[in-house]
Amino acid sequence: MATTAYPLWDLIRVRKYREQKASDELRKAIAAVEDAKKRLEAAIEALDRYRAWRIDEEERRMQTIMHKPVSVGRVGEVRAEIVELREAELQYVDAKSQAESALAAAIEARKAAAARYKEAVQAHQKLLRHQERWEAEYYFLLERAAEAELEEFQTKGPSFR
Repeated sequence: MATTAYPLWDLIRVRKYREQKASDELRKAIAAVEDAKKRLEAAIEALDRYRAWRIDEEERRMQTIMHKPVSVGRVGEVRAEIVELREAELQYVDAKSQAESALAAAIEARKAAAARYKEAVQAHQKLLRHQERWEAEYYFLLERAAEAELEEFQTKGPSFR
């Protein structure tokens, strides 16, 4: 660091803060994507379990009326129960669709957060490069001034010869 205050030091602090904030947002977005993936996996698993159970349950209910003397009303009840089971499956399908949509939204949010982080890093790095150039020029001018002062002293100074 320079011994003299860099005129844009406050701006560097702001850029560093923005970079850290963008980094935190990116970290949260990545966690949200992971959470959305887990929710989607859970929704898919629940749908698969329900489908397997529903197929077995439909078969069981059909077996209760197969090859037996049953009233037409009872057949209608079994059909209605099977329709209810299939309609209940739609809730699981909707949950899966919502989880897929949430995952897609989380992925888009992660991409946006990554872009903001990249932009913040670039802005911070750009300012740091400017600071390095400024310091190099500052020290060059200090050295040049010191040399000029030394030359002035040598040329104007007393002669001891």
